[in-house]
Amino acid sequence: MFGVSPGKGNWETVALNDAVKSALLRNPTYTPGSTFQQRLCVREFWKQELTKIANEYVKGQKNRSAYEADILRLQETMNNKFCQAFQSRSTRCDPVFRVAHAQKSLSLVLKHFWCNGAIEEPPACPVDRLILTIAEAPFGSRTWTSVNSIQAYRCQLAFLDKAAKAAFQSVAVWELLNFK
Repeated sequence: MFGVSPGKGNWETVALNDAVKSALLRNPTYTPGSTFQQRLCVREFWKQELTKIANEYVKGQKNRSAYEADILRLQETMNNKFCQAFQSRSTRCDPVFRVAHAQKSLSLVLKHFWCNGAIEEPPACPVDRLILTIAEAPFGSRTWTSVNSIQAYRCQLAFLDKAAKAAFQSVAVWELLNFK
């Protein structure tokens, strides 16, 4: 039986590290002046949460609605635990662990699990500028880092769904074959 145990030193660890690193790339997250130790604490907790969610997919396939609920649960958990660690775009506590962070990290973990045979095909794929460009999303719709609602996420995923449908493939297969 597959399961994730952070620190194992295998593909599961690679999956968790890749997911967090990719979600942070070009996606400002932390409060300026945060220490390495504070950031490490956030990343380790984030990986633990991804582990919990990924293990649910090991037990059985989920549909896209459940996947979206998992994105929102991850976002909420991270913001509740680390509100002060995340950069705010306003004067009030408006934490910026966004849907963008949650979807990118969760979808990458699930992609690794799928490619390693631990789960069935995931209900969605990682959304970022590169894959939106390949899907020929309008130029103004390619910025994924500011996405902070399921509605905005669905709009971006719709471009990928359309491209996948045109290729007679699921979105997960289409992304896997087209992501360079």
